[in-house]
Amino acid sequence: MRRNGAPPGRDRDSCDFSPKSDDSAKKCVQFSLGKETTEVPSFKSESHGVPITFASPRSREALLDFMAATIQAKDLRTCSILVICQQNEEARQVKSEMGNRDINTMLLEADQQATRQMVLLWSQGYIQQVFVACDDCLEMFEGLPVDFVIHTALPPVEKFKERLDRLTKSENKAEMLALITGAFKEETGILKKENGKAQNSVVKSLKNLENKEKASELVCSTRALTRGKGSVKDKPESLKESLPEEADLEGWQTPPEDQKVDYNHVGGSQCHMEALVQARSRLGKASSSSRSSTIDSARSTMASGRVGFARSQFGVLAWSRDLIVPCYDMSGVVDLNTTIQATMKTMLDGLGNGHQARGAQRYAWPHVSCGKSLVAVGPENIGKTWCYLPSLCQRTHEQMLLCTEEHYGPISIVVCFNQRNGNQILQWIIKLLNPLDPGGSQIPHDQVVYLWEKGNVQEVADRLSHSVGILVTTPDMLVLLKEWHTKEAPIFDLDSVKCLALDNLSGMMRRQPDTTAKMVDWIIQLLNFGPDGSQLFVTTRLWPGTLMQKSLLPLVPDVLIVFKDPLEATVYGGAGLEVNLIRPGEESRSLVQLLRDRTLSKERIVVMCHTKEEVLDLRHKLTRAGFRSEGIYDDGGLTTATQWRLQSLPLVLLVTDDMVDKVKCGPIDQLIHYTSPTSWTRFKFRFSLLYKNYVSSCPCKSVVLLQQSDFDRLWELADFIVWHQLPRPDHWLRVLSECRRLKDKPSSQLAKLSLCDQMSSYGDCFRRYCHYRHIMWREELQPPANYPGEGDFRFQVLNCYSPVQLAVRLNELYPTQFYFFSQPMSQLGQEVHVHYEVEENRRQHQKPKAGEIVIVRNLKRYERVVVIQAEDTKVTVRLLDNGIDRLAYKPSEIFVCEKRHQKEPGQAMEVRLIGIEPDTLERTWSTDMRDAVRSDFFNQLQGKRMRIFSARVKCVLSRTIFVDTVVDDKGQDLRSFLLHRFHVHEEAMSMEKLRGVVNASQPRPKDF
Repeated sequence: MRRNGAPPGRDRDSCDFSPKSDDSAKKCVQFSLGKETTEVPSFKSESHGVPITFASPRSREALLDFMAATIQAKDLRTCSILVICQQNEEARQVKSEMGNRDINTMLLEADQQATRQMVLLWSQGYIQQVFVACDDCLEMFEGLPVDFVIHTALPPVEKFKERLDRLTKSENKAEMLALITGAFKEETGILKKENGKAQNSVVKSLKNLENKEKASELVCSTRALTRGKGSVKDKPESLKESLPEEADLEGWQTPPEDQKVDYNHVGGSQCHMEALVQARSRLGKASSSSRSSTIDSARSTMASGRVGFARSQFGVLAWSRDLIVPCYDMSGVVDLNTTIQATMKTMLDGLGNGHQARGAQRYAWPHVSCGKSLVAVGPENIGKTWCYLPSLCQRTHEQMLLCTEEHYGPISIVVCFNQRNGNQILQWIIKLLNPLDPGGSQIPHDQVVYLWEKGNVQEVADRLSHSVGILVTTPDMLVLLKEWHTKEAPIFDLDSVKCLALDNLSGMMRRQPDTTAKMVDWIIQLLNFGPDGSQLFVTTRLWPGTLMQKSLLPLVPDVLIVFKDPLEATVYGGAGLEVNLIRPGEESRSLVQLLRDRTLSKERIVVMCHTKEEVLDLRHKLTRAGFRSEGIYDDGGLTTATQWRLQSLPLVLLVTDDMVDKVKCGPIDQLIHYTSPTSWTRFKFRFSLLYKNYVSSCPCKSVVLLQQSDFDRLWELADFIVWHQLPRPDHWLRVLSECRRLKDKPSSQLAKLSLCDQMSSYGDCFRRYCHYRHIMWREELQPPANYPGEGDFRFQVLNCYSPVQLAVRLNELYPTQFYFFSQPMSQLGQEVHVHYEVEENRRQHQKPKAGEIVIVRNLKRYERVVVIQAEDTKVTVRLLDNGIDRLAYKPSEIFVCEKRHQKEPGQAMEVRLIGIEPDTLERTWSTDMRDAVRSDFFNQLQGKRMRIFSARVKCVLSRTIFVDTVVDDKGQDLRSFLLHRFHVHEEAMSMEKLRGVVNASQPRPKDF
């Protein structure tokens, strides 16, 4: 959106910072910093028809604060502001200082090719940022409309005259502010003279610029604004020498020398500006700077040395190697089709979202409309899909207009988490595409093709033999579909695919990790990403660091990464995370111990509390311990936070959750969580205080003081760490398991519950919600008599339930005698099936009881089962001879088992690999990993209907035989296969955990 510039004669009162005056009488300009109001000596004059205000703050810090307050008072949508410095180094430091004060600026350098085009776009209102430039760039502004000019210092008179000549050629005469620097104390004293001689001399000099002697008296040497890398509280010697005495600054504090947080992060390369000039849509409709927003488009280095631009505003963190400029709404994206814009507005109105872009969309829409890639990270229902969908549909439509009969395959591919999610996206796509081709006359090909079921793969492959618009599918279906792509009959054209969207990538990886990995590998080989290739769009709830950094991000150097989840951003930003488990009531003592190890005069520390009462109580405790602190629990504390940020006060900030989105504390060294908030969402939002660290590339650390009894918060943090493959928090996990076990007290009610399968499989339970029993009864420990107790044993695999859980039948005791529909049956199994297949031999069981052996019909065969639970409408049973499945039947489907068939023990046995676990807290194996083990390890060889495997008993617990590995008839072992093929956790303490379950077993309650 262009800046709504006013005509030359417009009223400037809204942009004025001092009273109007026709004479040069001295004034005192007032500006506010937080709730404090400061007066700055000033006087006003006019030259070349331009009003000029001369102001002289009493210190360099006051000068910078005054400049920032002046800019903040203006609306950047209607007022273009230019800050002029004498040297490039000074301009860089001014930009840095403005960034520290939440002023969004852009540095111009004369040697950059795109600078002139940037100035042109800025003058037309397409860029709504404050420009900082030196005199070398001044000729670019000649004749262009500028509303407000700030001179950071008075240059030599000839140079000042040159500035006025160049900047007054436009019909729009700019207001100007000239800041007098140098000997602050001396200048201020001059301005306080009552006879006004100082002001008159300046006015006279401006009217007679050829008088060099008088003009030279007014010229003040510009002092460098250099600030070295390090803590915000650092100040190098060069700056100390230029400052006045501390007594003259009336309380202004000189920050200490030690360096901790890097603030010198601006002034880097702007080599990527040229791409912005190629399409104005990249800029979009930039929104105005807000005092309540943190924004800095500085050149930034994120974790692992990623150099690029980073910004934090609208509640999101954005990073890209290209310049990042947000828009306000869809109309600010110039490259987006007006029909698409109109349709989007109608659809957003229907969803109740309004026209204004949401946080991630403000950065995403201008970026992806230029043909660039996107990764959006955040929770559900924040508009991540809408970040890319309009541009994807437009680019698809434009490409379809160019397709001929020779083209084949999809132009865009949208891969969804599941069919439900895909159907919703499918409807949105249709609504966006239909208005672009109302009658369907322009495009003879299919605009949208979708695939959800295996039975439709061939049909979809046939349709892809011709050109289609968008293919919408799921990862498993795309992997199946690619098998139909051959050289003889191709259905994917790498030159035709312009967009690829992976919607909810983290959901795909949790549900189908192996399939998702196969899909990504194939995508990398098939598509060519880059400026002239395909666009990649990824939305995800969790940041998949390994997959993104090793596989996807190297393919898309033009990617924009947007985080709406502050906790996920800590992984990408490189913030440290430490969790200290404490006992109830030890919060204050632990916090004091942490603070004793820090130096408050050198480090910035913020402590997060839940309520105002906690802040007040903690402040009292810290005062008694000898630590200064200030509480930020309402708007009245924001002034303190601003002073703490700008003046480097040696104290701790205590902030409540309600104030996180308001307090602007800049980069900090440590964020300490004193107590937990009421929800996981509010806890994650606390980490948005670290956004400024990522923008300025400052190291930071977050410390969480967490009570061992806070099960939910501990589980959420552990799940976060395990998902991101950070060092496994084994101590936390032991606490989780202990908390779960302690909740189970022996009782008749507990005895009615089934044993938790994680306890019998792994020796502990990490589930967040588990409604099973976590104490084994001693009667359950003894295995059946026919189970092998030690040594090697050979078996046939009846079923593979997970990569580590098998149902087997011992080959020596129960050899296969018969095959029923390719399923092996022993002699007993054959007898049972043949006997009960005769209707006269079947008698319906009237009242089955738990533990009783009965007959059911399963997979067209009759077999023995044991009753697990009997209810009025459902009977739960477990197979005995052909597997260990648990099945549910109606009471009418249960038949009486004759006594002669009840004597034999169950022939199917459970075999489990010990020490191999899914790398998730829920420990749920995905179906695609199970299927991969079934097909790739336990597959039947040609000519052999049933293979024989072997293993060695490690231990036997209840009905489970634990082994180290399973070896096939060719010597290949299952353990090596799993460790090589999948990302799994290998637990070294498995045997100790199982022994702990045995040792903690208790007698079954007698009243059960």
